Amino acid sequence: MYGLYQIVLFTIIDILNTLRSPFFILVLFIIYFQYWQLGKLEKENIGFRKPILEKLMVSVIYGIFGGIITTVLFIYLGVVAIPGDFIYILMVVIVLSFINPRYMCFSYGGAIVSLSNLIFGYPNIQILPVMTIIAVLHIIESLLILLDGWRNKLPVFFGAKSKIVSGFKMNRFWPIPFVIFIGDGLIHPIAFMAILSYEDYSIGSNPRKKAIKTSFVLFIYSIILLLLSKNVDNLFVPPLFALLGHEYIILLNEPQSHKKIPRTITSPRDF
Repeated sequence: MYGLYQIVLFTIIDILNTLRSPFFILVLFIIYFQYWQLGKLEKENIGFRKPILEKLMVSVIYGIFGGIITTVLFIYLGVVAIPGDFIYILMVVIVLSFINPRYMCFSYGGAIVSLSNLIFGYPNIQILPVMTIIAVLHIIESLLILLDGWRNKLPVFFGAKSKIVSGFKMNRFWPIPFVIFIGDGLIHPIAFMAILSYEDYSIGSNPRKKAIKTSFVLFIYSIILLLLSKNVDNLFVPPLFALLGHEYIILLNEPQSHKKIPRTITSPRDF
């Protein structure tokens, strides 16, 4: 028990030190930009923008909490990573975030970089540790969705052929500062940063209940990915499952996936 206390204590100290790093400032800027983009939709739908700084501060608080749990899980699983692997993945995630906020996820970035390694031989990364890390981050994401995913909800309308259905659009982003052991000659801990995001829709149901359902599905996905990363010899299987499984979850939650609700109405001009 004393050992766990020491781990958590040093983790908190390292994470707090990470909050002063340029990477953390960059991640905050990215999340601020995403909330600013969503603010334009809020202005159009409900006539005003919800305070961006308030959203950002809540995201940071939950993100630090998630980072502590992430670190404890990494230590428990004995995960050792290569720093350069994360640099490649983070660069891909940042590019994807400007294409579409829903691609701002390590499942996409990690899977793309891993498949590039397997197909083209570049970049040279350790695929199974990367997939293990992605699985753990999604376990944390499922927890954050359960606790916080439903808070930033926006009322919207979904148009069917002969009726209008009301619902909510949910968007949340969390900066996750965590500590992980790296192997670059000597194995030692280093603080790093990830971005987790949640985009979902609730149609004719309580947003909190939808978040709970999504959290459960994502948790199952994460456990399967973790088991694949620890037990499967074919290196193509974990990144393909990470990519396709995550995309399936996203598409399953899209309102367009419901036959009776083919499109979203976001303003009176769309009626």
